[in-house]
Amino acid sequence: MAESQEMKAAVEIYKGIEFVRLSSLPDAERISINNSTLHRKLIKIATTDELLVDCLLYNLYIDWYEQNHPASISIRGERLPEKQSLVLR
Repeated sequence: MAESQEMKAAVEIYKGIEFVRLSSLPDAERISINNSTLHRKLIKIATTDELLVDCLLYNLYIDWYEQNHPASISIRGERLPEKQSLVLR
């Protein structure tokens, strides 16, 4: 039986702001962040289509992820044009 690997969430970029949405995270990560002081650092991002109210700056998410998944390897991806995502492994 293959062991499941934890993966970092995909970065989203809007007008140069790199972030992840809590609603796009796995349940365990979302609950852990909501139960930590990190939930106080959530930001809102107003796009042309909607108001995103559950955003966390990507660098804060990476710091949290590395503290909670110590065996993971940190690899930064290249910046992509807006509206595209990059999955980091």
